[in-house]
Amino acid sequence: MEEWVEGSFEVWSPDGSAAIAYTLIETAKLNGVDPQAWLTDVLARIADHKINRIDELLPWNITSGTEPM
Repeated sequence: MEEWVEGSFEVWSPDGSAAIAYTLIETAKLNGVDPQAWLTDVLARIADHKINRIDELLPWNITSGTEPM
């Protein structure tokens, strides 16, 4: 069974992008932030956000635009 799960994951995401997405979603959940609201907020703000302040967009630093889970 483990081989099937690993193999199917590689077919779906050979570059690991699914693992990154799962990590972001679970990190938001662990910090009591609604993942969909957080990602929507971050995607709306990231283009105009200063790179040296990118940590402000992390789930544990978000204070506006998201509702707690």
